[in-house]
Amino acid sequence: MPTAYTLGKGKQFEYEGSVEVGLTLFFGDKRTRHRIDAETLSRLLTHFRHRSAPVPVGSSHDKPPPGSLGEWLIGNHSRTQISRYVAPILVSEGYAVISGEGLSFP
Repeated sequence: MPTAYTLGKGKQFEYEGSVEVGLTLFFGDKRTRHRIDAETLSRLLTHFRHRSAPVPVGSSHDKPPPGSLGEWLIGNHSRTQISRYVAPILVSEGYAVISGEGLSFP
């Protein structure tokens, strides 16, 4: 099972799968399990692709910045804030690049 690290605080987590087939994330002290399917990830990439400005990760649990990855995931997937885990996987798989404190989607 691959190990990854959040972009901000470098917290370790594990995951299974890929952006192409869907992800199962394992994080936190209790190893919370969270699934995000490939269709949702595809819609996320379509939504953010070719934005001219970097997209904030937006990992706040209650008020992620407007237009952020976190806001999109809360509004389109789950109330559980998972942007801090999805972001580094998007980068490692080549779907996004770190741009300042945000992500660019080439």
